[in-house]
Amino acid sequence: MVKSVGRVAETMKMRQLLAACDLFLCPSRADNLPNAVLESLACGTPVVGSDAGGIPDMVRPGETGWRFEAGCAESFGTALQSALNERAQWPGYRQRCRHVAEADYGMELQAERYRRLFAELRHD
Repeated sequence: MVKSVGRVAETMKMRQLLAACDLFLCPSRADNLPNAVLESLACGTPVVGSDAGGIPDMVRPGETGWRFEAGCAESFGTALQSALNERAQWPGYRQRCRHVAEADYGMELQAERYRRLFAELRHD
């Protein structure tokens, strides 16, 4: 079932909605490292996402979701059908999504990566 909830600006409401979703669909044709995908992972919601830009870094087949060829409706449909066929495995996906969000994209880790980058650039 698909339910439209309109625009959501309140952070807590957005968290609740993302956590309540079974899947997050990200059919981007071009994107860098979309916050919406990261927010979905942080809420434990697996992603069906395109292979555009940085999305493959976050959407890892068999771990955090399913990927498809950007701009290809047939590929998108196949990935979505695969996700639906694996419904019994969704609890494991949910746990791995949350783990990846914390382990690979946590604030402290990102701050440390920026610190190292700036230190490296300062010495060049």
